[in-house]
Amino acid sequence: MGLENFEKQVFKENDECPEMAEERLANAKKVFDGFIGLKSGEKVLFIVDNSDFNTDRQLIGDLKKSLGKQGIECSEFLADDKTTKQKDLFNAVKGYEVIWCSWGMDETRINFDKFTDRLEKLGSRMAFCPGARVESLNNDGALSEDKIELKYRLGKMEARLKDAAGFHIRSSYGTNLMVPLKKEQRRWYKDSGEIKPGGWDNLPGGEIFTTPDEEKINGVLILPVLEDNISEDQGVDEFVRLTIRNGKIATIDGGESAEKLRKYLEENSKLEDNPLSVLQCSEIAFGANAKARSVVTNPEGHYTDVANPTVETEKRLGTMHLAFGDSRHGEEGTEGYNESEIHLDFVLPRNGLTVKAFYSREDFKNGRNGERLIDEGRWRFVE
Repeated sequence: MGLENFEKQVFKENDECPEMAEERLANAKKVFDGFIGLKSGEKVLFIVDNSDFNTDRQLIGDLKKSLGKQGIECSEFLADDKTTKQKDLFNAVKGYEVIWCSWGMDETRINFDKFTDRLEKLGSRMAFCPGARVESLNNDGALSEDKIELKYRLGKMEARLKDAAGFHIRSSYGTNLMVPLKKEQRRWYKDSGEIKPGGWDNLPGGEIFTTPDEEKINGVLILPVLEDNISEDQGVDEFVRLTIRNGKIATIDGGESAEKLRKYLEENSKLEDNPLSVLQCSEIAFGANAKARSVVTNPEGHYTDVANPTVETEKRLGTMHLAFGDSRHGEEGTEGYNESEIHLDFVLPRNGLTVKAFYSREDFKNGRNGERLIDEGRWRFVE
């Protein structure tokens, strides 16, 4: 089925449920107006690929239909991991003020930093959203999160986090990790998903993050799910056990899922100037989007069922995530020193999650006077 016919079919299916169709189109307009700040006369480019996981054709169709109703001109650029070159991408974005990218760029040698630098010079802004699904445009979907409420929530979280010296993270799955911070040197960044000219962000928005004290993180991190760059599965065959020593992954234990992660890291380490850069802890973050979904799409399904995308699940209110790889987050004051071609976000589900914050180095060292920001899954940032 050709692209034009496919989109006609998408609209036809939506028209069979007119209330849902109008709901999604209205929320699509809110995304472009509220988070991207689309103005009359601006043009939108959709960078798409042929991956069903990265590019949800129904979502792209609904976004384009919403733009069409507003009289906004939009076009598509079909990218391919093997054939699309950096110069192709640079040429494609010329003349567009807004870029919506659902291309994952997973297996390419595209330099993402050079690409975003190009957008900054052009004054364009980009929503980088591989994996975003059409359901996120529903009234209960993550893209329809109220921006004012989200910013209020993030402000409350920042107030509790800005003076933290470190965290003790535990989970019912077996995580037991001590994460020190550099509170005088690095700030927390509130990411609501609002995108300014010359900038880029993931949508849906809704997290607050920083780079921890990289070389001093120690303990055990248990993963009940993997990142979707490694596996699109919604779970693991066995919990993946990461032993963290001085901020780096020292051992990876578990079943087939652990082997997937091990192989992914080994292959990517060969492409790095510093092979150990892929093992470096590079981010700690807390989700703030009350409408973002959990990783698991079907609680009764098999662990190999396709999961919800990490770009959404990492924003889920009550969860947190730790990342490994690149720590150049693009926000001044949050960045670490580690440079890598990969950045893997591992989401810790809120069920059974406890995060205790300490506000002095001495208390962190001795494990005393801590405050529970998440208590056995209960979100306690606002009391």
